[in-house]
Amino acid sequence: MTKKAWIYSGVGAVVLVAGYFNYFGEDKKLDTLKKVIETSNAIYKSADYFVEAKKQIDYVDDKETKFEIAKAVVKGMALSGDNVVIDKLRNLVLKNNILGVSENGWKFNTSELRYNKSTDEIISEAGVSAINEKKGIHLEGKKFLTTTSMSHILLENGVKFEVGQAGLRGEKAEYDDSTKKILLSGNIELYNPQKDGKEFRGKFGNMIYDVEKGRGETSLPFEIIYKETILNAEKMDFHPEENEFHLEQNVKITSKEYNANLLAIDKKAGEDFITFVGPIRGQNEEYTYSMNRAVYDTVKKEITMTGNIDILSGKGERIRADRAIYHEKEKLLDVYSDGNKVTYDGSGHHIEATSFQYDAKTGDVHVHSPYRYTNQNGDVFEGSNLEYNKATGKAIVKGEVKYQSKDYTVKTVDLDYARETGVLTIANPYSITMKDGTNFEGKSAVYNEKTGNLVSPGSIYMVGKDYVAHGHDLKYNNNTGAGTLEGPVNLVSETQNFNITGDRAVFDKKNGAVMGNVKGNLQGTMIATSKAIYKSNQKMVELPAPIQYRNPQENLHGTMQNGEYFVEEHRFQGKQFVAIRPGEKVSSEYAEYFTEEKRAELIGKVRMENADQVVSTEKASYELIDKYAELPETFKMTKGQFVVNGASGNVNFTTQKLFVKKPKMNSQAGEHFEAERLEGNLKTLIMDFRDKVYGKTMQKNVLSEYRGEKARVYLKKEQNQYRAKKLEVFEDAVFSQEDKKLRGKRGQYDFDTSLVNFYGDVSFTSKDGNIRSDEMIYNTETKKAKAKGNVELHYNK
Repeated sequence: MTKKAWIYSGVGAVVLVAGYFNYFGEDKKLDTLKKVIETSNAIYKSADYFVEAKKQIDYVDDKETKFEIAKAVVKGMALSGDNVVIDKLRNLVLKNNILGVSENGWKFNTSELRYNKSTDEIISEAGVSAINEKKGIHLEGKKFLTTTSMSHILLENGVKFEVGQAGLRGEKAEYDDSTKKILLSGNIELYNPQKDGKEFRGKFGNMIYDVEKGRGETSLPFEIIYKETILNAEKMDFHPEENEFHLEQNVKITSKEYNANLLAIDKKAGEDFITFVGPIRGQNEEYTYSMNRAVYDTVKKEITMTGNIDILSGKGERIRADRAIYHEKEKLLDVYSDGNKVTYDGSGHHIEATSFQYDAKTGDVHVHSPYRYTNQNGDVFEGSNLEYNKATGKAIVKGEVKYQSKDYTVKTVDLDYARETGVLTIANPYSITMKDGTNFEGKSAVYNEKTGNLVSPGSIYMVGKDYVAHGHDLKYNNNTGAGTLEGPVNLVSETQNFNITGDRAVFDKKNGAVMGNVKGNLQGTMIATSKAIYKSNQKMVELPAPIQYRNPQENLHGTMQNGEYFVEEHRFQGKQFVAIRPGEKVSSEYAEYFTEEKRAELIGKVRMENADQVVSTEKASYELIDKYAELPETFKMTKGQFVVNGASGNVNFTTQKLFVKKPKMNSQAGEHFEAERLEGNLKTLIMDFRDKVYGKTMQKNVLSEYRGEKARVYLKKEQNQYRAKKLEVFEDAVFSQEDKKLRGKRGQYDFDTSLVNFYGDVSFTSKDGNIRSDEMIYNTETKKAKAKGNVELHYNK
């Protein structure tokens, strides 16, 4: 017999005896006595339950069993409590200090519980706390319904759901073990279960929590309040244990200080950043703002904004940037450019920079990057260090700066500017560009905006596009463009290769810069004159007084009146032009001399002398290096006793080649030659005439004439004079003298021997008759002819 069976038998006997004596002794009916069996440290086993208890009480007639301080196992679920009852329907009733543990990781506590064996339902309406320690989940509710497997849990009335730092209150919570999800519904409120000062609250329509993934989500409009900041959205995913969440759809943030609309909010696990996804648009009592994205650093208390940032204050201040960082504690906004310029506008002030800092408390702007600042008067500052004080409306400029007003531009360091008096004091080396383009560089200066006067003591440079003028003690008026620069004044252009030095310079808009006692080098040509005027706008040096010039490279010197030198064209022009070098002289009434090409365009009484050759005309182009003259109009050239006139042509005094159109060559001895063109060589003294050649000579008062399509004249120099030595005529040559005429294919006349030689089908006619032959020689002095080859004689009767 088991211990349990023995105990039951002994206990039962005791109960029967006690009941008998009691019945008879008390004169009562025996059937009114309860049959009760008590067992200490009991172990109870049945097909339905396994129970261990400190005390077991069996009510035999009622078929109920009561346990005190008991632990029971029901279909794998462990249940414990102070009082456990198995009723006659084999259901369990537990009271006080109840703990239930399921095989799927859930635990629950309550003070009263019923287990329905037929439905396998566990029911409590005394308030239950359910915990999943592995997933960090805590559920509470007044009404509790589940099964021994806890595959489905239902909590109602005063439901609480807690996981990590998130807590939700609602009317109903359901857990389904097949999906591992908890559905909370009915007036859900958000709260923080941890009392660490980070209080927040909220309202939701429902919430689904995935136990396995540790992920909660809702797709109904909800509201979260954190330190009086309200957050509204329609969809949320969050992982409370990892402090990660995502909100989207009609996201709106509202607080006492601002409100904003945006696309979504993100918080990643393990990060101290909250990302706000835009476009973001918001406003507060003072500012309206928009941007593409923002990230909040929860540790540093900084907001980093990016993309199309536009901040507008109620007082009209406006900031535009690509990127910005707002420091909550200091209330400072650092703005940056990632391609586009950062801009600030306010009270007529405009700043463009790569970055600057804006003080949200005072409205001051601090710029420590390259910037462009424009004030309400249109003045522009450019530098890298600017402090703008909103209260005074003044800008403090330090370091390198470029200041540009409507009248001038200044580049210097540490600018001292008093707008009340209009005085600009420059204590450091500077550069000033006036509105007429004039640029000055000096060591210090004072400029008065009201009068336009600029005074710059000491050494100073006046710089143009292609020149630099150096002098001392500048006085200049920006309104009139007039001023003085004390000398000696040096005007230099390296690009144009000229250098002029003169006395004190006086300049104005109309006349340019006037200097006296000028000496200079204009692209290799040295000049000296009593006055020079440099007109920078026209890129021209005017030389109104007589000019002496020389070019050492070309061994050339000369004079000119009323000269002008054009810098960019490298061109002199003037009157009474004279150019001289050994054995050569060129002069004209007007000339344009190109210093780079070493070429002169000559007009009016042009005269070119070279050795014993002189060319005169009204217009010529003369290249001084090659000594080549182009003669586009009628001209006259003399060489010794010969004179050549032409309609146009050219002569090269170096090669001695000559070309003439419509030439007419005459000598003092009466020699005359003309044609359509002439190609000659003044060195070999050979002249070739072409087309319609005609020539004539006078010897002993006898006229001789020559005709043909081509002729060559050989000149000879005798006793510093030139004369014709020989004449050759080609192509239908004709020679005439008195009544005599020679014709042939070609002919030749020797002026020394007075012999005329004709060749090829020669015909000689005179008053006496006609002779035909292959060749004929005629002596102009003896008047005798000699015929050779195939001679035919025809006499006149």
